[in-house]
Amino acid sequence: MYTFTDAGSSKIGPPLWQSEGASVIADCWIAGGQVYNDGNVWYHVPWIWRGTQSPDGNTQFVSAWVFGPYVDGAAAFHNHTLPNCSN
Repeated sequence: MYTFTDAGSSKIGPPLWQSEGASVIADCWIAGGQVYNDGNVWYHVPWIWRGTQSPDGNTQFVSAWVFGPYVDGAAAFHNHTLPNCSN
């Protein structure tokens, strides 16, 4: 999770491990910084689910950005299941 839509921005929030049941809840997408040849689609994340092994609670409010291709292969963008953040 990043503060802006660029991999060079600061990382924020706790580490999330899918193997521990962690996930993010995205509410929209935006075109941001390019990451290698993987694209430039970023998802805005207002909430995270820290998973079942979190010692200090599972759901946490954040205002962060995650790189879509690393989350779901940018499927929510390509399938039009998330709106553009600019709309």
